Amino acid sequence: MDIPSRAVSPSENTEDSLYNRMVTNSKQLDKMEEEAAEITRKVLLIHSQIRAMGGLTESMVSELRVLYERGLEQARREEDLASNVSSQIDQFMQIKGGTANTRNEMVTQRGSSTPTSSSASPHRTPQSTSKPVKKTLTQRKPTTSQLNSTEEGSTPSSPTSHKRMRPKEETKKHKMQVAAKEPKEENYIIATIKSYNPQTKQYEVEDADETAQERIFWVPHSSIIPIPKPEQVTTEFPAKHTVLAVYPATTTFYKAVVVLPPSKTGDRPNSDEKGKYLLEFEDDHGAKQPADIIHVLEYPKQH
Repeated sequence: MDIPSRAVSPSENTEDSLYNRMVTNSKQLDKMEEEAAEITRKVLLIHSQIRAMGGLTESMVSELRVLYERGLEQARREEDLASNVSSQIDQFMQIKGGTANTRNEMVTQRGSSTPTSSSASPHRTPQSTSKPVKKTLTQRKPTTSQLNSTEEGSTPSSPTSHKRMRPKEETKKHKMQVAAKEPKEENYIIATIKSYNPQTKQYEVEDADETAQERIFWVPHSSIIPIPKPEQVTTEFPAKHTVLAVYPATTTFYKAVVVLPPSKTGDRPNSDEKGKYLLEFEDDHGAKQPADIIHVLEYPKQH
């Protein structure tokens, strides 16, 4: 027996139904943005490996091809969904506008001199949730001079206990170098504190990468980790400890595991590793990379 197709209920085109669909699609857009950010992170890491090695392997070429194909497909899907949400928002606003006009007419007929608000609906009109299509995946260009220097004014901080400073203390530490998490991004970058806004409780920071398109941005206190000066590092992370570290020849922090602490690298024949950590970065195909002691931080619990 054929099952009759479900008839579309008139309520599905009502304000409530449309609002619910907008919310559902907006959540899906947020999820797609997170997936795209993960693809970007993996591409950036491979580009960092290519710069560090001075070339690329067949496995890197294959992995990049897969990631770029995924990125393009992700961008197309996000564009379609964003267009759908945009249309739903326009339709939603038209419905609300019609409802408001009807109510105004009713009030006028009753002789009321008080105009009704177009926001009389029990639902709050959401802001546009359509998101722009992802830009072409790019890489962070290294700023070697920034990697090898720290600014004056940082406060003591050991790698095993990076205590966050109180806002009043940090306002006095302008030009202090920190690891800052960019808005809507997953990774931390090397940055410098420029100012503090006590009203919003946010910090104005400047990206250490001089080639970055947007070098200055604002972040909350929870998105900042102080970078210690060399003389302030009095302890070291043990082997197998999970850390947040700057990948060689970049200004970006990535998750890594300590292979050897600085006290154990002095006997190794490679002079570039002496006095530095030897790390194994996540998604780095098991490669062992050196990192300066000031650029190896405790991995954030909330990250």
